[in-house]
Amino acid sequence: MAYKNKDAGRYAHHSYFHIVIAHDELDKVDALFAEAESFAVERDMGEFRAEMSELIVQLGILVETQKLTIRNVL
Repeated sequence: MAYKNKDAGRYAHHSYFHIVIAHDELDKVDALFAEAESFAVERDMGEFRAEMSELIVQLGILVETQKLTIRNVL
């Protein structure tokens, strides 16, 4: 019985950690969209391209965290 309780606590911690990371990644994406938009409005194409490159990388990370895999489910 103690073994099951130990696992339940570990999975609860993992779940909380996964949620926090997912929100952190979403916050980063949201901030990058806002920054890219401001550079587009200012017509600063160099900065806009740099933000878009970073946004593409961040979206790729977000996709990986949201894939249906055993690790993401557990």
